[in-house]
Amino acid sequence: MRRRAFLGGGLALVAGCGTSARTPDAQPQRIVALGYGRDADTLTALGRIPVAVQRTSSRPNGFDPWLEAALGAHRPQLLDAASEPPLEAIAALAPDLITATSYYPIERFRHRLSEIAPVLGPADRPNTDDWRTTTTRVARAVGVPDRAKTLIDQLDRQLNTVRTTTRQGRTYTFSSFHAGRVSVKCAPDDVQARTLAEFGLRLSPAIAALPEGSTPGFAQVSLEQLGILDADLVLVVGRTGDQPVVRQAIAGLRGRLIQLSDAEAHALAFPSVLTLPYVVETLLPRW
Repeated sequence: MRRRAFLGGGLALVAGCGTSARTPDAQPQRIVALGYGRDADTLTALGRIPVAVQRTSSRPNGFDPWLEAALGAHRPQLLDAASEPPLEAIAALAPDLITATSYYPIERFRHRLSEIAPVLGPADRPNTDDWRTTTTRVARAVGVPDRAKTLIDQLDRQLNTVRTTTRQGRTYTFSSFHAGRVSVKCAPDDVQARTLAEFGLRLSPAIAALPEGSTPGFAQVSLEQLGILDADLVLVVGRTGDQPVVRQAIAGLRGRLIQLSDAEAHALAFPSVLTLPYVVETLLPRW
């Protein structure tokens, strides 16, 4: 599996989850974006089109709409890597960098991936770094740190405009309806909650008080307790019309119900320099 040894050549091992970084004098040219969503978004926004990206589940063609638009005519190879990375397929691409800032199984496979190419993992845990941190770290790894500052400054100005033109302090809930089960986001300080706070929204206190279930950051809510989902904005992904009790409960909510597409839910769950402008364009008018 080992494609080559890495002896100097501008590589440096930096602190933070054993992450490999690369100095600007040896800019990587063939990059695999293994992390879900954010890695490919960030690289593409930085002008470094990856040779392969993880397939998204939000659309049949495997590309999120904001990434597809940013890629233009480029179409990187799609990797099915949700549960484990296709190591042979990745090695065959001969990458000189693998980004995995939002790849959940990174610690299980870091050693084997690093035998193929240097690996840029998360600064903390997968998909917990904010979008500014991810943009800055990826840009540094590919040798374009100034480009990161430009992108961050542009998006900060856009978000500041949003905050000055929309009502601040509104509460929200974010729920997923799937196979008769209802999960609601209850972590008040995870990456999604911090991102929505940038739009002036705050998680409903009643939801923030719920204990987490088996899925980190989410609480399970019974069909008889759906009234707890009420807030100024009720963000929902999944099918809510399949059961009469659900239809009745949803109809009784006083807040503004916003049915999210899979892509819109993905944009909120994996914030990046590409997803946030997409949220401003597609979701903000409905808020």
